Amino acid sequence: MKYILVLPLLLFLCLSPIQAQEALEVPDTLQESRGFLEKITKGLPQALVNIWNKTFLPTLQKVWDFLFSPVLNWLGNIIEERKDTAEEEFEKEKEQLKDSAKEELQDAGQSLWERFKELFAGNADDEE
Repeated sequence: MKYILVLPLLLFLCLSPIQAQEALEVPDTLQESRGFLEKITKGLPQALVNIWNKTFLPTLQKVWDFLFSPVLNWLGNIIEERKDTAEEEFEKEKEQLKDSAKEELQDAGQSLWERFKELFAGNADDEE
């Protein structure tokens, strides 16, 4: 049902620029119909380009400006507001990781040293 309504409208929009350029006459013979179809097929791509550039793209731009541009501006403002707090939290976490890494390395170094001393202390006890 939808195609029945859309197809004539599409044909009308596509063929209207062709008719505006030159008046097309209904062909009487098969040879004339071939020429008629050639005229239509030559003018159809240009008609579609005109419809695309003069009707569809400006309409799409208006819809974009009306609907999506405010949303993108709003999201951009939210991101800018949260950027400062995110940077501060990142710095805090970075410092915490540095501190925890230093503590773990010190603990690991002490336990390694203690093991090393025990190894030699154990050898010294065995020799006596």
